[in-house]
Amino acid sequence: MIYIKCTNTAVARKGRLDEIFSKALYADDGSLYSVSYRNFETIDEVPLLEFVELSEDFQVIPQSRIMLVKKDNHVLYRKHGYLDSATQPSGSMMSPDLPVAVA
Repeated sequence: MIYIKCTNTAVARKGRLDEIFSKALYADDGSLYSVSYRNFETIDEVPLLEFVELSEDFQVIPQSRIMLVKKDNHVLYRKHGYLDSATQPSGSMMSPDLPVAVA
């Protein structure tokens, strides 16, 4: 009997944002989601379906600029340090250094 040891067991996994976007677009109502992303000197918040068009499949707006993803008012994803309750006043929706623009 011959035993073969598989040394390359790494399987490509979707990241958290990929999972959220996939579920929103294919298994849920995408209009319930919103995305806040860094746009030069502001944070823009747009509906997820509009973000998909704007980003052209993350070619124009990369995932690294996404700060927050919400479904209704429930936060599904928050970039580390964004809206940190230790540095923000209660109820604040702004980053300490970037103003928020809502479409």
